Amino acid sequence: MMGSVASACPGASCLCRGCRRREFPRKPTFARLERRALLPDEIRQLRIGLPSGSLQDPTIALFAKAGFSIAVSSRSYKPAVDDPELVIRLLRAQEISRYVEHGFLDC
Repeated sequence: MMGSVASACPGASCLCRGCRRREFPRKPTFARLERRALLPDEIRQLRIGLPSGSLQDPTIALFAKAGFSIAVSSRSYKPAVDDPELVIRLLRAQEISRYVEHGFLDC
């Protein structure tokens, strides 16, 4: 009978691949957006995540009714906005809540 790695594991101090995977599950990576501390002399900016895809045009129309002009290029995830206090990112609608949870976006 061949010995298995799981039966040879000493428990909490084990560094085998299976134990590490159970103890340290993968978390989503947010490569493009950086979490930054606000410096005292820095302009305060509201970081907003807008949905891309089918919800993108109605959302931009809603912001236009509110008086904000948002220009989106075809391949960019950083649309231009006429207000210097806004930073806008286009993201999948399902991921916006995760970005807010981790502090990369304000809303």
